[in-house]
Amino acid sequence: MNEFVKYPNSPIAADGLLIVGGALVLTVVFFLFFWFFPTSNWAVKITGGGLAFASLVFLLFSLWFFRDPSRTPEQTGPDVVISAADGEVLKVETVDDVRFGEKAEKISIFMSPFNVHVNRAPVAGVVEKVEYVPGTFFVASLDKASTDNERNLVVIKTDKGQRVGFLQIAGLVARRIVWHIKVNDRLEIGQRYGMIKFGSRMEIFLPVGSQIQVKPGDRVFAGKTVVGRLVLP
Repeated sequence: MNEFVKYPNSPIAADGLLIVGGALVLTVVFFLFFWFFPTSNWAVKITGGGLAFASLVFLLFSLWFFRDPSRTPEQTGPDVVISAADGEVLKVETVDDVRFGEKAEKISIFMSPFNVHVNRAPVAGVVEKVEYVPGTFFVASLDKASTDNERNLVVIKTDKGQRVGFLQIAGLVARRIVWHIKVNDRLEIGQRYGMIKFGSRMEIFLPVGSQIQVKPGDRVFAGKTVVGRLVLP
């Protein structure tokens, strides 16, 4: 068993620091150029001012998009399952999914571009499986996105021996899945493990018989909202 190296506590997601840093550099460069190199040429003024303004807007958008607020689970315990993503619950259904390896209760969550995109472990335990599959980029709210889009499945075995899976799914806009875990890593409940950039879908698989505590239309928050309870052996 490996101890997963935790993300640093930061208001900005670690996976967004490069983009935010680049946006900051561009903003500073364009504003300095526009300020220190005045010109009487209106075309240059308009172009320079436009670039400076656009870079500032992109910087502010990047800071907002890659925000990573601190989260505390609403409840804790060996039976508690919390959301792995921010978003809206699309579906709650019983499925027989070969990817998970057994019949399961599945919670599908749609992440819009306006949600926090950092993903967190829904339970504590040891990573049993990490399976990345390249694919297409259908709209994430469609059912076929679950089977056809680029995706990454993680399965954790809890300390009580139960298996919980969570599937990151890329979308039409979100075309970058990020994860920083491998088989035999240990995760704690609510621990950051990756993100999906620019909106997408998350599916959580619980053992059949688990108590589902959300319904379609509910808003959930990664690392905070309780979505279900496991039946302990």
